[in-house]
Amino acid sequence: MTPDPVTARIHHLPGRLRVRLPVTRRDAQRAGLVKADLLGLPGVNDVRVSTLTGSVLVHYDIALANPGRIDDMLRRHGLPSGCRLPSRIAPPDALAGPGRANVASMFAEAALEAVVKRCAVAVIAALV
Repeated sequence: MTPDPVTARIHHLPGRLRVRLPVTRRDAQRAGLVKADLLGLPGVNDVRVSTLTGSVLVHYDIALANPGRIDDMLRRHGLPSGCRLPSRIAPPDALAGPGRANVASMFAEAALEAVVKRCAVAVIAALV
């Protein structure tokens, strides 16, 4: 059986996982159970369940969390077997390195440039 495409939407970054779990939509009691069960897992720091959208957002510690347990818990609450959660979580050192520093530096430089341009425009407008 093919999972419902709305249910199957999964977004994952190390430390952050979002899935659609329609059983939580318009069901505050079920949403509370999902949240409580996920928060009971080691390494899970925060869980937000939207009863408006049926979305579950899980923040976890990449060094402590077990993705298999998160996966099992979500499946117990209705995540279809056709959905694939990450089979492993990247180790902390995979998130560091020179590439990450370069991206941060480029972002900071672009943000500073935008601020300088806006200030220059404001100064010129004030003088005119």
